[in-house]
Amino acid sequence: MDKPLTPNLDKMLEIKNESQAQGEFLEWLQAEKGIVLCRYVPNHEFPVHASFVLNRVLAEYHGIDYDGMEREKRALLEYIRNLHEFGVLFICVLLFVCFCFVSSTS
Repeated sequence: MDKPLTPNLDKMLEIKNESQAQGEFLEWLQAEKGIVLCRYVPNHEFPVHASFVLNRVLAEYHGIDYDGMEREKRALLEYIRNLHEFGVLFICVLLFVCFCFVSSTS
């Protein structure tokens, strides 16, 4: 049971503080200053509000595969579940062996 590789999560941890500050700044611009990002769309007279998922855009900016990061999270959760199941089984076997030892010495 090998720990899954997590290159995208590892990179996200490396840039976490920088990315957090960038996200907070963009949220502050909108909440406090009413400044929103817009983009031009063909056949529209005015720019339109650029809707996006902030975490996804920041991941992309930093060269992180957001969908890959989500897959890595799921793989890690599965790995942890398997470790937990193995640990519970190990404890049960250990208790059984101890019980058998105590019973045989009585």
